[in-house]
Amino acid sequence: MPPKNYKQAYQRERIARQEAERLLTEKTRELYDNVVLLEGTLHELKRSQTKLIHAEKMSALTGMVVGIAHELNTPLGISVTSLSLLREQFTVLEKKFTDQTITPGDLARFLEVSGDCIKMTSDNIERSVSLVNKLKQVDKKMSIEQPSNINLKVLLEDSVTLLTAILSEKAIEVNVHCDDSLELWVPKMSLQYVIEELINNCALHAFQSHGNKNNYTITIKVQVIDHHTEIIIEDNGVGISPDDLNKVFQPFYTTLRSRGGTGLGMYMVYNICTRKLAGGVNVKSEVGKGTQITLMIGQEADH
Repeated sequence: MPPKNYKQAYQRERIARQEAERLLTEKTRELYDNVVLLEGTLHELKRSQTKLIHAEKMSALTGMVVGIAHELNTPLGISVTSLSLLREQFTVLEKKFTDQTITPGDLARFLEVSGDCIKMTSDNIERSVSLVNKLKQVDKKMSIEQPSNINLKVLLEDSVTLLTAILSEKAIEVNVHCDDSLELWVPKMSLQYVIEELINNCALHAFQSHGNKNNYTITIKVQVIDHHTEIIIEDNGVGISPDDLNKVFQPFYTTLRSRGGTGLGMYMVYNICTRKLAGGVNVKSEVGKGTQITLMIGQEADH
C-alpha cells in the first residue's frame, strides 16, 4: 500500500476508534445513571413491601401478606435479573474496551441488550409502584374523609355520568331507580368510589360474549329497610362461576391479570363498606344469567 493510502486508512481508523470511544463513554455514563436510579427505586420498593407486610391496619392480614409478597416479588425478581444481565454485559464490554479489542458489532450488541434490560426493569418497577400506590389508596379512602349529608340519587347519577366512556364503548344501558328525596349521612367520596368501582367492574367482567349481546343492562335500585339503606346493582351479563364467587372479595384475586387487573377493586369495596359505611356487601350470581350486588349502608355511617 502506498504511504499516502496507508496514512489515509490509518487516519480513518483512528477517527472511527475515537468516535466509538466517545459513544461508548456517553452510553456508559447514561447506563450507569440508569442503574443507580433503578437500584434506588428497587431499594425503596423493598422498603415499601416490608412496611406493607407489617401493616396491621389491614384486615385479612395473612392473605394480604402472601398476596403482597407474591405480587411484588415477581416484578422485583425480573428487575433484579435484568440488572444482573446488564452488569454482566457491561463488564464484558468494559474488558474489551480496556484491551482495545472492541468492535462496532460488540457495541451494537451491547446497546441492544442494555436497551432491552433497561426497558424490562423500568416496566416492572412501574408495575410495582402502581401496586404500592393502589394499596395505599385502601387506607387513605377509609381514614381521611368525614361524613356529610348527600342526595343518593344525585350521587348515583353522577357516578354513571363519570363512567360514560366505558359504558358507551360497550353500549351498556344503566337504569337508576331511587327516591328523589332520599338523603344519607355518609362519607360521600367513599360511597361514590364504591358505586363507580362496582359499575366499572360490571362493564369489565359481566359484558363479554354472551346471549344478550347488544342488550347490555345495569339496573340500580334503592330500598330503605329498618335502619339501613340497600343499594342493589344488577346486570344481565355472563355471571360468575361458584368457584370465582367464593373468592370475589379476596385481595389480589382477579381473572383479568393478563389485562392489568390487580384484584384489589372488590377487596377495597368490601373494606370501605364494612369499615367506613357501617354496612356490608354481598354478591349473588348465576352463570349465563347475571349478577346482583347488594350494598347495605347504615343510616349514620361514620366509621
